Amino acid sequence: MKRDYKYAMYVLALATTVALAAGVLVVTGEPGTDDTRHAQLDDTDVELLGDQDALTADERDRLPHLVWENENVRSYFDDPDALTFEVSERTTYDEDAGEFVPADDAVRVQVSPADERLPYAFVTVDLDEDTASLEQGFHSVDDVDIEFGEGMHRLTDDERDRIAELLLDDPDIEWEIKTLLDEPDAVDASVVDREGDVVSVTLAASDGHSSAVDADVDLASGSVENLSVSGALTVNVSESESVTVDTEADGNGTYVLSGNASETISADAVTNESVAGTTVEVTTPNETETSIELDDVTVSLVEHRESLSEHDPEEFAALVWASEDVRRYFDDPETIEMDVKQDRELDAETGEFTPTDTRTVRVTPTDDRLPSAVAVVDPAAETVTVKRGLPALEPVDLEFTDETSLVTDADRDLIEEVVRADEAASYTIQSQFDDPDELNATVTAATGDGPETVTVELAPPDVETASVSVTVDLENRTVTRSFVVFETLDIEVTDIEDGDYEIETAE
Repeated sequence: MKRDYKYAMYVLALATTVALAAGVLVVTGEPGTDDTRHAQLDDTDVELLGDQDALTADERDRLPHLVWENENVRSYFDDPDALTFEVSERTTYDEDAGEFVPADDAVRVQVSPADERLPYAFVTVDLDEDTASLEQGFHSVDDVDIEFGEGMHRLTDDERDRIAELLLDDPDIEWEIKTLLDEPDAVDASVVDREGDVVSVTLAASDGHSSAVDADVDLASGSVENLSVSGALTVNVSESESVTVDTEADGNGTYVLSGNASETISADAVTNESVAGTTVEVTTPNETETSIELDDVTVSLVEHRESLSEHDPEEFAALVWASEDVRRYFDDPETIEMDVKQDRELDAETGEFTPTDTRTVRVTPTDDRLPSAVAVVDPAAETVTVKRGLPALEPVDLEFTDETSLVTDADRDLIEEVVRADEAASYTIQSQFDDPDELNATVTAATGDGPETVTVELAPPDVETASVSVTVDLENRTVTRSFVVFETLDIEVTDIEDGDYEIETAE
């Protein structure tokens, strides 16, 4: 699923991740599709798109092989069946002519899976020197939890799981999580509206990043529609409160945005190729961070949308940390983070969400996810009620089942060590199983000599409905992917007669 985005908001969102450091934002826009050719690389079919007039017939034959021989390029892809190579000319500025002209024997190639948006790589190919060099690449989104908050009462547990699955499977949502939201460990999902099976949701990073992604999810058809983005972006602009960022297409579907300073701006206006620019306004962040020194710990208090505007932040932090229900999850930390948000409730008369007297605070070590305590705090009543707490993942016995017979005892010990050390994997295990003493580890895949990577599904012995799938790179001692796997039942409806029906389930 690929959409034709012509709005400045999308251009700016993509630009923030492509070339901020260079001081000029370059964004790939609508590609040319004047010609299509195919090539074959081992077991991978390659479709050549874009500006192929810049290539001779011989160069079109050589280019896919030059790109794919580069190991840095291949590292972004995992045995793809089909790839798209989109070709565009490189240009240089001719001072005599006063314009940009094609660079001799150099083209730019965007490599991506067919009909997908991630992973992808930008490659510069020098056809004269027969070389290809990686400019930039994005991996697929690794492990992101979608956590429902505001409006979650409108959905059942199964509907929340289904919506999270559909959102993460959508290539455009995956792209926005990777680029606009900077691939956080967790994404907050708010249910904005619901009409029958169509649910409107807003996604935002749990770390308080002010950008957001809005989409409609149709539970009946399993589709994601009406995607839009908004929020604060960092681009190069002037120091004035209101500025115009010029956007100009260069003929290859590329927009160039430029300026002379760096500010945080909001870009809610839209534009298309017939408009010279769009106006953006400087905004202030909607979160504040305060460092508070208590007797035995330094607290980084992150306050969202002035949630403590009526209360003293230091008194609030002291109240939370004085709770034994909170402290019992932590072992004498030197620094912690408290992430505070204002609670809201639905007003039945107005149909709107209004602030309550309570705040929800998530307490974690600074720059870490475990241990974690989530509490509801009433500052006026001076009460702290822990809703959920997760300790750090302790050593756990892994009982291996390995039908591949490739995983050695040393590999098993290493897998246990790497999983415990990985922040995302340990958090996923704790979130799903809450401090297990023992886990069954079923090897589902082992690849490479040695092997190099091993995928295992982890679950306590008494749990049959869910597991955590973890892929471990044994050579680099890292977890490359971890996510929850839910077992489902096959449901068949039979004997439908006069409105009566019977449901048969098969394990």
